[in-house]
Amino acid sequence: MDAYCAQHPGEPERRTVQSINIHLAGLYVTVGRGLASDYARRVIGALTAGHAAAFRWLDPPPNLGTIRINHVRTAAGADDHGERVRAWARSVWDAWAHYHDDVARLVARVA
Repeated sequence: MDAYCAQHPGEPERRTVQSINIHLAGLYVTVGRGLASDYARRVIGALTAGHAAAFRWLDPPPNLGTIRINHVRTAAGADDHGERVRAWARSVWDAWAHYHDDVARLVARVA
């Protein structure tokens, strides 16, 4: 879900500002740091509950990743699906590289 949302950031308004910040935080925790998705959910919950004032609009990069959800949909089985989801998430996280330090600082508020 984080990869999909980060590829479809929307226009700058309160909900989309929150969305892009929390979904990039999720990608940072799982892809950038290699931690479990359960931990990412806790980080996102803590950010949403007490740090929303720190969220800011992040202008989307011109390329939002080379892999799209259709790549995942054509998986041949569970193992292939998992590999494709991880590749998709990595592609999206890499696309937002300009903001990696900003997202790391945001996550550091709660983790």
